[in-house]
Amino acid sequence: MSVLAALICYRCTQTGPITVEWTYWESAGQARQAEAELTPCGPLCVGVHSVTRVDVVPEPRAGRERQMTTGSGLKRAGGVNP
Repeated sequence: MSVLAALICYRCTQTGPITVEWTYWESAGQARQAEAELTPCGPLCVGVHSVTRVDVVPEPRAGRERQMTTGSGLKRAGGVNP
C-alpha cells in the first residue's frame, strides 16, 4: 500500500451543484504547497480546498483472483441471518 495526499478543489457552475476535482501528490506538504501556488486553480474553482491522506491499494496482478469476504455480523449481535 502506498500513502499519498490528495488536493481537493471544490468547484461550482452557476447552474449546477458543487463538484470536486482532485490531484494526487506524494505528500501532504506537496499538496499544501500546490494549494498555495495554484489557488484559484481554474474558472470553476470556488476558492475552497482541502488536503487529505489517501491510501492507495495496488490493483491485483493478472491471473490472480480477488478475495472477497462478506458478512453481516447479525449472529454475533444476536440477530438472525436470512
